[in-house]
Amino acid sequence: MGTPAIVGHQGWTPLQQACGQGKGESGKAAHLLLEAGAEFNACPGVGFAHTALQAACECPNPSVRVVNFLLDFEAHIQATSHSGEPTAVQAAVLAGNLEVLKVLIKRGAFQNNSPPGNTFSATAALQAVSAGPRERTVRNIERYIHTITLLLAHGADVNAPPAANTRYRALQRAAWQNQVEIYKKLLEAGADANGKQHPSTCKTAIQAGAKCGPMIDLLMAHGAKINAAPSIPGRTTLQHAAAMPGGNLSLMRKITGYGADVNQGPAPSWGRTALQEASHYGSYGVVVALAEEYNANINGPTAIGRGPLKALEACAFRGSISNLGHTSLHILEFLLEKGANITPNMLQFTAAKGKEDTVRVQLSYRAQIYIPPTPFEHEPIPWGNYRPLGRDMYNTARMNYQEGVTIVLRCWLHEPERPTVGSSQ
Repeated sequence: MGTPAIVGHQGWTPLQQACGQGKGESGKAAHLLLEAGAEFNACPGVGFAHTALQAACECPNPSVRVVNFLLDFEAHIQATSHSGEPTAVQAAVLAGNLEVLKVLIKRGAFQNNSPPGNTFSATAALQAVSAGPRERTVRNIERYIHTITLLLAHGADVNAPPAANTRYRALQRAAWQNQVEIYKKLLEAGADANGKQHPSTCKTAIQAGAKCGPMIDLLMAHGAKINAAPSIPGRTTLQHAAAMPGGNLSLMRKITGYGADVNQGPAPSWGRTALQEASHYGSYGVVVALAEEYNANINGPTAIGRGPLKALEACAFRGSISNLGHTSLHILEFLLEKGANITPNMLQFTAAKGKEDTVRVQLSYRAQIYIPPTPFEHEPIPWGNYRPLGRDMYNTARMNYQEGVTIVLRCWLHEPERPTVGSSQ
């Protein structure tokens, strides 16, 4: 079994550190430590500590000799770390270490290749490698394609549900990372363009790749459903595209050109319509196009969960907490011109944040200063960390020491200072 492990730098044993350095002097050190009886299956560290074999498989300059040496000592080929990090096989494929992967396969890594969700299967490795290389050089992409070919040859199921520690099907993972070349390879291998994961976390492939035009074209050519329902906390394809900071009008037009429903309802939890997403992310051009060209519902329904804001509220909220102030103000004016409803909670929030420009715009559209917002128990979702307290706009500004807003409101009303009323904090 070896000698007790000595925990070193960042919770790693000396053997783990040596194996993680790959070839050269560190490789020689790993040999010496193993021959001296070092514990080769130790995983004493917390966080991201690996076994020695995992460390050897994922290092940028791996030593096949060290990997073979560890396996000769009967290192656990299917071990996982305390934090559920990748297995040795997954570590090798994620690092693009094809030669190491071949050694692991030859030494029996895939003897137990079922059930489909098995963390140690070729399928789990395929789901891991489908994320593609971080550096998208031609050489790296070719290595990953060769790895996928090898895994498919050893029984990897391209349409299997995700393994316990991968979370995504192979196709969704490639789409999420915009790995078009890998995506083509998976489709050629028979991947289902409309496959889903668990309802609470799933995205279809086209939803995952919604921000990449070439990916959308490729998916639609393979029968993807552009209006697939969002997951419980998720977005449709168009809603994903609308949720890009600053917006991408050409991408939005591409998706609507494929028949996307502009007014498709939001996800049951945390969801927003496409117009609400564009308003929240300050996409003025997308907001105008959705409203004027595609008849988006200005006062469309919201969902339950974090941030169930209608388009006007989403715009005001984002403009109050980010550097999108001027853009959000333009969107605010446009939506009001199109008939968006001003809600009491929106009035209270903008008054509390001291947004004088936003308050002036709302007043110009006849906002009701003295109407208190919906009680919190009937409007269960806070705006960020701000919860409605039952005060009207004027008293909210007073209680939050927003002098500028208070003066704006008094001038608008042409009346002297009023005493503060309403609930106390």
